[in-house]
Amino acid sequence: MNFIDEETGLVENPAIPDEVTEDTKIIVYVNYDPVSFRVGGYGSTSSGAENEIEIEIDRTHDFIEFPFSYIVSDGTVVKDYEYLLQSVRREKDAELNSACENEILGGFDFEIDGTLYHFSFDIEAQLNYQGAERLLSKGVVESVEFTVFHDGTYDRILIDSEKMDILSVAILNHTDSKVKRYRKVLLPLVNTAKTIEEVKAITWDMDTSNLEQEVKTAT
Repeated sequence: MNFIDEETGLVENPAIPDEVTEDTKIIVYVNYDPVSFRVGGYGSTSSGAENEIEIEIDRTHDFIEFPFSYIVSDGTVVKDYEYLLQSVRREKDAELNSACENEILGGFDFEIDGTLYHFSFDIEAQLNYQGAERLLSKGVVESVEFTVFHDGTYDRILIDSEKMDILSVAILNHTDSKVKRYRKVLLPLVNTAKTIEEVKAITWDMDTSNLEQEVKTAT
């Protein structure tokens, strides 16, 4: 029996004729886990195993391309929606986690001496902040120049120890607000969504003002 590789999704012998019409039926032998009844693969010949069933199925059936989203029930294969829901939830979690990271690395706006600047916060910038904070806190230098973005152009401004303390709070608030949105607002929505459609509708930029207020109240 030829099984599908779950990692690659490839089938050596899918039991599909070379020339077929849209309504062609094929016979496949489906191997499944005897405990979970989850499909483990299928092929054109029988393996003779006890945990195997023979089914006739249309070659265009969704099962042919996505067998691992099915389970065996009553002698046939049926789609496991709970499995699919969990799979979509994991994908959405990864998507939101990536969006959170990108938002953090994208930097933040902060006002210094009455002027609003945009501060970078990529990995290089984070290292620069750490180095500057250490030098200023130890009194090694009195001020450090930072590159900022203002009115469509880059500029250099001086940050002393007092301003660095204020800027450090802004940095903390920047990262904390993004992580809190991901973990306390959006991720709970993903985990409590009842349908695949509800999960897919969740996006980083969606309006969650009411939920964020509830989180603030709770904390």
